[in-house]
Amino acid sequence: MKNKKVLAFALTAVFALGINLGTAQAATKKITDVNLTITADIVSGDLVADQQAEVTAKTSKINVGDCVFFNDEFRWTDTDIPRMEVKLYAEDGYYFSTYDTSYTIVGGTYVKQKREDFSKTLTVTIDLPPVNEFTQKIQEAYWSDDHTASWRKSSGAGRYEVKLYRNGKRMGNVDTTEETSLDLRDALTKPGTYFFRVRPMNKINPQNSGEWVESSSRSVNESMAQANRLTNKEEGIFQRNETGWWYENSDGTFPVNSWKKVNKKWYYFDARGYMKTGWISWNQKQYYCDEESGQMLFSCITPDGATVGEDGAKNP
Repeated sequence: MKNKKVLAFALTAVFALGINLGTAQAATKKITDVNLTITADIVSGDLVADQQAEVTAKTSKINVGDCVFFNDEFRWTDTDIPRMEVKLYAEDGYYFSTYDTSYTIVGGTYVKQKREDFSKTLTVTIDLPPVNEFTQKIQEAYWSDDHTASWRKSSGAGRYEVKLYRNGKRMGNVDTTEETSLDLRDALTKPGTYFFRVRPMNKINPQNSGEWVESSSRSVNESMAQANRLTNKEEGIFQRNETGWWYENSDGTFPVNSWKKVNKKWYYFDARGYMKTGWISWNQKQYYCDEESGQMLFSCITPDGATVGEDGAKNP
């Protein structure tokens, strides 16, 4: 959107009145709806006077001008509700014909409006969410060793979501943690190139999530993958041959025609004991196991567009 600064009127009163009358006569088209999106990073302890925000309008009929915060505090506190005024200007030929119900604001709540300059200028007062509901973007995501995903702490985050990728393809479900690292050794059991994505979830309102941040890549060769598979040998290990993968229990047996929970993730093994992927019919329900990792998906949308619930079963 174009930015427009408030004009400084240095003309005579009579001449200014003539311009305004001409503008009013030319503005014959109404703007009846205002749709704004507000983006701001507000951190408890930062100076209120230094706070900035980006405001964009959905339509090119509206130009966004100055945005001013006018909270009385010197610095933001967790319980503050930031209040701002935004100047909006109608494009040539248009004027504002708006009411309290005319506003759709993403990232804020409408408070009041004031029309000026024959309704060509609009001052909108908006409240942003409380300071403690803002979540800052993670500045860096990296591998702290061969199998541990790590990232810098995000101000306002209560937990983090992590997605793992192998050779560019998503693996399994989204993991969650309250820490700033996650051990992924149990997932790095196949050779390939891995990276992860992580985003913060607000501690007060988890629906206020930050942006996904991508890590650098980590290469895993066969010897590293086998070492990862052997880590939990006391419980059992994944084995592989030319036919596929199976799971060998510590006593030498292996699951057949059944599910097996390994490191908090479910896998299905067929009549010969090999791990199956894709759609699986079980007890008159259908479940989906990831094509790459073999893990059963849950509470998500499968690659072919179906929805599975918390138990992994396909929704009707």
